[in-house]
Amino acid sequence: MTHRSSRPARWYERADRVERAVLSALDVLHQGGWLGLMGPNALHAATDLYYEGAAGYVGCGYNLGGLQPWEEEAVRRHFASARSALVAAAGGGREAFALERRGLSVRAFDCVGALVEAANRIAAEEGLAVRLDLAAPDVVPDGFGTFDAAVVGWGGYMHIPGRATRVAFLQQLRRHLHPGAPV
Repeated sequence: MTHRSSRPARWYERADRVERAVLSALDVLHQGGWLGLMGPNALHAATDLYYEGAAGYVGCGYNLGGLQPWEEEAVRRHFASARSALVAAAGGGREAFALERRGLSVRAFDCVGALVEAANRIAAEEGLAVRLDLAAPDVVPDGFGTFDAAVVGWGGYMHIPGRATRVAFLQQLRRHLHPGAPV
């Protein structure tokens, strides 16, 4: 006997798909509308509020979870000769910790105080050398030195509003890299 022939079950499945599509569309309108209405300062404040309340990004489980498979492949392919890395938008430290555990000397920064505090707490608890610096939004701080490679944290780039600001951020990042260093 198959349960697939149940008419109410098929109706439920179709209604469930419609509900998910409608909720997804409402989420896109909500997010896109607010992003379109807010200027850079409000966007940065919204980012702070989001990550201050996002427990998953400040915990050990996520931040000590290592690189995603596609990140592993990119690091293996493009960072093979790298001995040092600068991690921008480092969040709670996931990428920075993973790179240090691969043997790289890592310097990192983020603009969300709660994430920087969490990363530095985790690093101290785990005996990791990397420390995160708190930076202004959309800015690569001066004085970091020069590195063999750079990583922009998993979601960080999308939090930089506007093309001109993103280009300026990447130009600032490039000043901290040896010629030809991968990003």
